[in-house]
Amino acid sequence: ALYNSFTVKTQKLCPTGWQVPTTGDFGILNTYLGTLTAGGSLKEPGTLHWVAPNNTNNPTTGFMALPAGKRMQSIGFTNMPAATYFWTATPYRDGLTYFYNYQLFGTDVTFNSNVSPITEGLSIRCIRK
Repeated sequence: ALYNSFTVKTQKLCPTGWQVPTTGDFGILNTYLGTLTAGGSLKEPGTLHWVAPNNTNNPTTGFMALPAGKRMQSIGFTNMPAATYFWTATPYRDGLTYFYNYQLFGTDVTFNSNVSPITEGLSIRCIRK
């Protein structure tokens, strides 16, 4: 499922004892896995779901992200087999218009932060508190 930031703000998406990660949480993961190659360790290997080429580098984390794309208010669903985006619980500036997310692309091995309008539909990945 894809969610907008309004649902992230409710803090009701994750089971008890779990939470939507902050940019700090994803930053720790990114640093631990190696900032320049972390994304390659987080994606499902191969091209069963990802568009070719799907660049991975020995995914040993158990994270196994699949390409879910995103839903943009202006054009609908996009990047389905090529990318995935995970909301964070961190608002951008005042949190009224944008929230941070982290993104993975099949053709890349990075795991970078970005900002998206709160109306976009992105994935959620819960972590233990």
